[in-house]
Amino acid sequence: MSFRLVLLSCALSIVALCVSPASAQHFSNPNLSSTQSEQDAFVIRRTSTGDTSCREATDVERASISQRRKDQSFVLIYGGAPTRRSQSKVEGFVESASGLTLQPSAGLHIVLHGTAQLNQNQQAKNAFILAANRWEAVISTPITVVLDVDFGPTFFGAPYGDAELLGQAASPIFIRPYEDVRARLVATASNALEQQLYNALPQVALPVEFNGSTLDVTSVRLTVPNARALGLTGNVVDPIMEQFQLLLEWFGKLNQPSNIEELRATRRKLITAGYRSRKASVFFLGAKLLLALIIVCLVALIPAKILAFPTTSQLTIYYVLAAACGYYTPALWLQRAIARRKDALQRAIPDALDLMVVCVEAGLGLDQAIGRVGDEVKRSHPELSGELNLLSLELRSGVARQEALRNLAHRTDLEDVSSLVALLVQTDRFGTSIGQALRVHADAMRTKRRLRAEELAAKLPVKLLLPLIFFILPSMFIVVMGPACIKMVRLLFPALSAQ
Repeated sequence: MSFRLVLLSCALSIVALCVSPASAQHFSNPNLSSTQSEQDAFVIRRTSTGDTSCREATDVERASISQRRKDQSFVLIYGGAPTRRSQSKVEGFVESASGLTLQPSAGLHIVLHGTAQLNQNQQAKNAFILAANRWEAVISTPITVVLDVDFGPTFFGAPYGDAELLGQAASPIFIRPYEDVRARLVATASNALEQQLYNALPQVALPVEFNGSTLDVTSVRLTVPNARALGLTGNVVDPIMEQFQLLLEWFGKLNQPSNIEELRATRRKLITAGYRSRKASVFFLGAKLLLALIIVCLVALIPAKILAFPTTSQLTIYYVLAAACGYYTPALWLQRAIARRKDALQRAIPDALDLMVVCVEAGLGLDQAIGRVGDEVKRSHPELSGELNLLSLELRSGVARQEALRNLAHRTDLEDVSSLVALLVQTDRFGTSIGQALRVHADAMRTKRRLRAEELAAKLPVKLLLPLIFFILPSMFIVVMGPACIKMVRLLFPALSAQ
């Protein structure tokens, strides 16, 4: 028992060490800290005449606003409304957390993080949610804005310095290279005209005239919502989830493999499973170590009586087996995720090829046909839609067509996709008809899908043999012959015993 207590205390100590660095970076975003330069801060106050005015915050007020997340804990009070499906039909919905009737978003999403004193004031919290939803319903710009809100006698835990002060607001500003911003504008263009406009911008620097001289601007000043819309910052996450991600990242750094090839193989598998985030491999490695530790702790909490009072050597074996199960379970999950995604892609390829043939024969170029098919199959085949949209973004951002197609084959790791990529590369290289080649390949894919279905149907009798012998037939015999056997026993046995 003492051995179990020592092991459990060591495990809890490790968890405590892991939580400490996560708490020290309270709700900070490590991806953005290196690019943050300043923030716009404003103060809203009421003058002696009763008028409301807004002015730029002083250095002291700006520092107070910047310290709010270091001194306060926040909870998610509103995660944003779902996007409106149709522009002509607007229907309200009831939010489960607050019970308020809200409107769907026209494009803008507002996420509200509130303090403890605001969370206890339901009326003020509902007012913030309704105000945010009103803006979401009328603004169609597809960006996400995150707001830290508070209401009460203190401003995020600090007393108001001015009696006439009504509120304070601030938005972080980030400086990014002009070349990166231009590339993201080209990649996220919503139509061909917009993409042509962004492509007309200078590639490296933007010339600006100032005081009679021409300067080359190489940096761009961005607010967080705009940077998030361009994909230059991370997505909005729940504060609790953000803490969990920091914990996984800490464990992932502890579990980093020494061989760089092993790390690349893990990242390649995650990309094949559909997880393309830069930190996906770190989170995966951290989940393996964290799950092993959790399962060992759970085994250590099992009473010794249930385990028949095992010896120290037996306990060691139990802990090693528990740690192995926890450590390798994410790998098994990843294999199943890859298999499911490959199966979904394989089912979608024939339908997508038929649509691509129609688009190409209707006069669209191959690049435009890929983007159109990606939009059309979004509902029926979301996995293939995501891959085609990513391929379209690469083509629009200037990546060579052959390289972008090979990237698609590399991401999916599927034989059908590799054969399609080889066909398109050869067609592009030799200048043959893309429509005719796609039509022949689409016919081959449909035939292959039909043969695959026939193969599965042929395997079905063999797979049903064992369940039929051991489960279905015995049950049928019991149901059909059971009553007759009972009646024979009741009638014949007394007669035989009487003779």
